[in-house]
Amino acid sequence: MLVTEPGFAVAMRGVVSLHRPGRRRSESRRFNIWLIVSRFGRSGELLTLSYAGRARSAAVPLGLSARLTALAQQDDVPEAAIPGPFTILPPPDGLAIAGRPVTVTGRAQLIGDAPEIGLLAAGQTRNRLQWGLLAWRKGWVGEVFDTEPGVGAFASRLVTSHDRA
Repeated sequence: MLVTEPGFAVAMRGVVSLHRPGRRRSESRRFNIWLIVSRFGRSGELLTLSYAGRARSAAVPLGLSARLTALAQQDDVPEAAIPGPFTILPPPDGLAIAGRPVTVTGRAQLIGDAPEIGLLAAGQTRNRLQWGLLAWRKGWVGEVFDTEPGVGAFASRLVTSHDRA
């Protein structure tokens, strides 16, 4: 399955780095974190990046759930062979998403093919803290993939092979 298919919800383990402009890079902080990344919308044009907690081990926690969530919309790239990047936007009023909405700006790009889906993202918080993120999918009991593109119906499918460490 390619990441161009319209919908999924997967757990990812990644590293986020935080840097305050004007300070030395040696003062940057790095954390291992869990994310829940979901792609949805009529043609897969929306993406949520949900912080789900610090990653203290390689195993996905059973109770993984969204705590803070950013929303991104895919850039309009007609007839692109590779899925276009996503622009992280302030969440619109009235949109129900899992976790508490957070206002950050930035860019996100899905990388790889399922089940080897990854995410590369970077941006800035409201208080001008710069952040960068690299994460890879990990097999998770709550994982879903859209089995009928264009319909939006999700069907559960646990994928355990080819997980990133």
